[in-house]
Amino acid sequence: MANVRYYSEFRTLKGDFYLIEIYDSTFTGDESRVYTDSSGFTLTHDGETDQVFSPIIGSSVQFNVYNQDSAFDTFLNDILTQQDKRFFVKIYRSKHEATDDLNAFYNTTKVVKDGLVMFSTPYEEMTKYYDFFWCGYVVQDLIEEADESKPRLVSLKASDGISLLSTLDYNFEFAQSFQKTIKDVLIDIFEKTSVDDLFSGDQYILTSVVNYYADEHTYSATTDPIDATKFDLKAFTAYEHNAERSYTTALDVIREICLALQCRFYFDNGSFRLEQLTERSNATIREFRYTKDGSLYQTESSVDLDVSVDQNNVYRSQGAFRYLPAIKKVTLTQEKKNAFSLIRGVVTFPEDEIDTGVISSSNNARVILNMRTRFQTFISTSLTGVSTPVFAVTLRLEPTDGTANQYHQNTLISGVTTFSQPFWSTSVGTTKFAANAVSRQTSSTTMSVRSLSTAPIPKDGELFIDITILGFYDAQGSSTSFFSGGNSFNWAVDLNSAKYENDNDPSSYTQAIFSASNASTSLGSAITQDLGETRIGDGPATTATLYAYNGSAYVESTGWRVANSGSYIDIAKLTTKDVLSLQNSVVKRFEGTTIQGHDFSSRLDFDSAKWIQLRGTYTANTDEYQGEWFKIAQSYTDINEDTPVDVVDSATDTSIPDPSGMYANIASGAVAGMDIDEQNESIGPFEQTSTGGEINGSLNVTGASTLQTTSVREFTMTERVNVTINDVSANPGGSETISLRDHMNFISYSGANGTYTINLPSSEDGVILRFKTDDTISNSKSITLQPQSGERIDAESTYDMDRAYDGITLLGKNSNWFIIQKKEK
Repeated sequence: MANVRYYSEFRTLKGDFYLIEIYDSTFTGDESRVYTDSSGFTLTHDGETDQVFSPIIGSSVQFNVYNQDSAFDTFLNDILTQQDKRFFVKIYRSKHEATDDLNAFYNTTKVVKDGLVMFSTPYEEMTKYYDFFWCGYVVQDLIEEADESKPRLVSLKASDGISLLSTLDYNFEFAQSFQKTIKDVLIDIFEKTSVDDLFSGDQYILTSVVNYYADEHTYSATTDPIDATKFDLKAFTAYEHNAERSYTTALDVIREICLALQCRFYFDNGSFRLEQLTERSNATIREFRYTKDGSLYQTESSVDLDVSVDQNNVYRSQGAFRYLPAIKKVTLTQEKKNAFSLIRGVVTFPEDEIDTGVISSSNNARVILNMRTRFQTFISTSLTGVSTPVFAVTLRLEPTDGTANQYHQNTLISGVTTFSQPFWSTSVGTTKFAANAVSRQTSSTTMSVRSLSTAPIPKDGELFIDITILGFYDAQGSSTSFFSGGNSFNWAVDLNSAKYENDNDPSSYTQAIFSASNASTSLGSAITQDLGETRIGDGPATTATLYAYNGSAYVESTGWRVANSGSYIDIAKLTTKDVLSLQNSVVKRFEGTTIQGHDFSSRLDFDSAKWIQLRGTYTANTDEYQGEWFKIAQSYTDINEDTPVDVVDSATDTSIPDPSGMYANIASGAVAGMDIDEQNESIGPFEQTSTGGEINGSLNVTGASTLQTTSVREFTMTERVNVTINDVSANPGGSETISLRDHMNFISYSGANGTYTINLPSSEDGVILRFKTDDTISNSKSITLQPQSGERIDAESTYDMDRAYDGITLLGKNSNWFIIQKKEK
């Protein structure tokens, strides 16, 4: 249990008292008093964005205390050498009515030069007069100490638990239910990250201001929606290499909750607040408050947080009005569940059964496994024949409706490679597949790649996967063994991927972009606020489907509305619509200082408008807040709910139906009896190379085949060979130019005596051109072969063909033509 090591108190100019406590989790002595400087402390809130809606708003406190002795030196040294959560700060504010006389508890006559008030009552009595105001962990790397003699100022800074949440993964307990209410997720995060250590059991750690209700909820003003809505936690974790899990940071989980519900999450006035920003348009709000064990502390149905800036009791000064432009569109990206990975990386079996999470049975859903088997034999006593290893995959589905477990299985039909079409059954069973056969005569290492697609998933449920070797069989299906004569073997199966898919159209989309648009004709800008991505949403297509309590059970949500009025729409549509309603037109913003009077969560009232704080710094001793506030004025005029845009993931494998009507991932497995070797990028004899592909083995083409720019090594012809003929119709004085494609040229002549010229193409090494004349060619009706300028035919500038049935073959080499065959009749 942490103890107070140092404390300080002061009285503000307004007359409030503050108590600062510095806790040390290992300290066992008596607390000591230190004195702050004239600022008391400064509290700063700052959001993640400059827009009206910022989901996460962190806070920090800085205060300066005087180092007066060696004991404080020791304290500083302990802080600087202890890099953990050992030191934290709590701040309390006096709780009193305006008519109370606090001087009865304080000695106001002993005022030191820095304006601090000396405390006179025993320390243990002190906390009776304070409310919990703020807490956070001391940040070691932001400590500053003046370079001067004692007493000298030391600046200490502490950050609320929000900053800690960003550095820690939300590693939830798998022994617990994977589905939790939103409230329980937040409470669980506080516990898992030890943030709840900052709170005592009689303090409330969480304040909920949420007013979205699903169609499946039974509306009640006394029911907190976040305590009646669940989602699946395994959406925020995945298996990595060697079956290790990766997790989402606690803060990112909270951020996605905020995006789904249009909430701000921040610390103020003694608790973390999950607050729908649009609720602050109301004069009063409803607050549900929870202690750190998740119990409801209290419900306040009509909380008024308005503070009137009347220039008499609460002031504003040194300010300026600026403006935020109207937004054209607000977008929110929601991850979908019809095509996504159940594991990330590779899980190698034998491994303990793995839990891949809750999956939906909607839209003919199925799971596709891509596996690689590795089988190594050590043969000391040679045996006859070969053996085929057969593996068994246990796919166990625990339905969320509490009914009996479902097992995916098939049965052996004949031999060892023919199995029945797989099916689901409540009887225990496995899905079997055969690897490549291995020799029983010599030691060997064999790898096989296989894919498996389940039959349609019968129910929503939690899916478990296990893979083991079933046995060894010969071609007739009889069992064989490697264990005789000192023989042995090793095996492993790499589960390269486990993918969930269903028949949503298109089958590979993994995200949907929801948006609301501003259709106002007076809007000249095209500013878009992208809220980011969330896995939380409506219906079976989302990764973290929301389940609403209907009075007897949790069922998938289908639509939401504010309180109990209006039409139900998708929660992502409602969120984008509500966020846009806050910045549907130009938003007036006040930047300046307020004096004497409010918390960050307060809504200010001045200039006939209500103002919500975006960020700011509060100086406690002077009761001054320097910050930014925006005028909250919701408007749904000209707002359209856009049709969601599905995003196709190009990395998602396209599935094709196999002969039994199931689905196969063509990245592995077998095609028409040919094994797919994913590692060597080959299908049967066909292998991919850096420049294309090659065939390892013989190729039998039974139909017509067209080859483009083909290089052939060894080429054996056992049937006929056809060539394309270029017919040349010669005439007196005419000419034509042929190309390198004109391999075979057949020449005829018509008309009066004369000469016809055939212009040859530029020579290229290895090109062959052939020419043949018919009986119309003679010495008076001749053909001249004319090379390109500078080129020769056997060192001659031309070659004449002047005989019937003449023939010549030219070979291109070194930019010239050479006669390699000639026939003259």
